[in-house]
Amino acid sequence: MTWDPNPPEDLLKSYQRGQEVEAVVLSLDPEKERISLGLKQATPDAWTQWADAHAKGDSVPGVVKEVSPAGVVIQLADEIEGFLRKSEYSRDDRDGADFKVGGEVTSQVIQVDRQKRKVMLSIKSMEISQERQSLKEYAADPGSATSSLGELLSQALERQAGDLGKR
Repeated sequence: MTWDPNPPEDLLKSYQRGQEVEAVVLSLDPEKERISLGLKQATPDAWTQWADAHAKGDSVPGVVKEVSPAGVVIQLADEIEGFLRKSEYSRDDRDGADFKVGGEVTSQVIQVDRQKRKVMLSIKSMEISQERQSLKEYAADPGSATSSLGELLSQALERQAGDLGKR
């Protein structure tokens, strides 16, 4: 009926006879004088929109919804949840002591299963990605790279020669 996870019986109570709604015609049966309408097809699916906007490797913020021995359920958006397995916790917090219901957390998307509508998350992968990025930035900066022994000796000799010339 709609993308709302509530049972259709509960949703039917929110509609009244004569109320205007936007719907899509699904089928026509002239013999039975019936028209099948779809409310669901007239509105975008929040889960699909979220999955389209977030690819594997993206960092996403969320709120801890539930903590269990297997991992943490994280609310990523309205009606969108992700799961953070215990093995994907931070290397600094292997037991998950930092996770409290209602607490904010940022993690990395490691898998999006569109058929099962599941999102798997990882903090460990996010930390590794951040470390790799820092190393790339460090290596790309010529001022931060270490000098060769020859360069260091040459610089030391130049300074020493400069100091002798001042005397």
